[in-house]
Amino acid sequence: MYATFRTKRDLLAQLAYFRAAGDDAPVAVIDRSGPQATRRETDQRRQIAMFARGVTTIIERVRPVDDILRSAGAVDAGVASLRTHIQEERFSSVRTFAGWLVKNGPLRDGVTTGDAATIIWTLTSPEVHQLLCDARGWSRPRYVRWLTESLTEILLPQA
Repeated sequence: MYATFRTKRDLLAQLAYFRAAGDDAPVAVIDRSGPQATRRETDQRRQIAMFARGVTTIIERVRPVDDILRSAGAVDAGVASLRTHIQEERFSSVRTFAGWLVKNGPLRDGVTTGDAATIIWTLTSPEVHQLLCDARGWSRPRYVRWLTESLTEILLPQA
């Protein structure tokens, strides 16, 4: 393992990327077919629903690795730094999605694109998913429905 990855940090970084992407193709998650279909959608509410379904799939794949990163990061500064880097990349992708949403219409009064990105990043965090799905026993459909409804209510003007 170490002959291929050199360090624990390198191994965990590759594992995190593989789990987020779902395969080892050298294509950024945001550039894959699902996110790009969400980008092309012109209805904000449908965009949010597509995003919620897609990001849930990613969260479910990444959560076990994030759990490792969070635990190991408590005693290994290199792993903690990696988790911070991954979280910043996740925020960048979420900010891109918020921009796609804004291109199709306004956000709720007082909500900026930056606010929207921060809200989305928080609600789609591995920690929130763990609390709702593992600690409270929510099913995948219930989590997706909650995420869709919450993002729609918080981010978009009243219909």
